[in-house]
Amino acid sequence: MEHSPAGGSRSCPAGGGRGASTFPETGGQYSHAAAWLGHAFARLGEGDEAARIFSFLNPASHASTRTEANHYRVEPYAVAADIASVDPHTGRGGWTWYTGAAAWTWRLGVEAILGLKMRCGQLAIDPALPKGWGGFKAEIRTSGGTLNIAVKDPGRIGHGRVEIKVDGKAHSGPVALPGDGKMHKVEVRLRPISARRPKAAARI
Repeated sequence: MEHSPAGGSRSCPAGGGRGASTFPETGGQYSHAAAWLGHAFARLGEGDEAARIFSFLNPASHASTRTEANHYRVEPYAVAADIASVDPHTGRGGWTWYTGAAAWTWRLGVEAILGLKMRCGQLAIDPALPKGWGGFKAEIRTSGGTLNIAVKDPGRIGHGRVEIKVDGKAHSGPVALPGDGKMHKVEVRLRPISARRPKAAARI
């Protein structure tokens, strides 16, 4: 039987298998909870912490070598619903192809870290990036056209006030999805916020 720091527990058969009788379902077990923590860090502007959690959930991060892949034991291309953190199974994945875990991990990467969120048919942009990135590029294609997005973070601040230009013109608020069949250029620049909050990691 494994006991988690949060007080939950689950039994671990010798073979490390997963089944309804061996792994009781608790909210603390699943990677949903880790993804939610990543979302919380992103909302606090702590992109480095959010990205660290995303990397932990990313199956490719656990299978860069054959040794790592053999230890992880599950597909390196499908998000696992849980990753063991207690010996003797530390780092071993379990129950892949779980849509809830995959969806929340996708939202952590795209909506929370990249800050690309659909709101009532429009694109809201509010990134929380790792400071080392310096920006990113993305392309959103719809039946009505394409948004070519370039986010620049020259000050390496990760999160801040967002300045947007659409096709070279200043824009405020969410960006409407195109309907003219054309490609539109969206330029985003992160600027410092005058009053910075204390680091989340120091408070949690």
